[in-house]
Amino acid sequence: DAPPDLLAFERSSAGNRLLCAFNLGLSERDWRPSAERDWGIIESVGGAEKWKFPPLSGLISQCP
Repeated sequence: DAPPDLLAFERSSAGNRLLCAFNLGLSERDWRPSAERDWGIIESVGGAEKWKFPPLSGLISQCP
């Protein structure tokens, strides 16, 4: 589950698991995935940091 204006989805393939989260709105959002995993950020845009999303930002994280 994600708040309004936040798009979040998970993809996995051959032992590789990625979580993509994007704030499509004009307000800052704090969001944390419900699954307790050790996600490491591999790409970030628009100033997004671990689970803090400025307007129009996003990140891609990977679970080891």
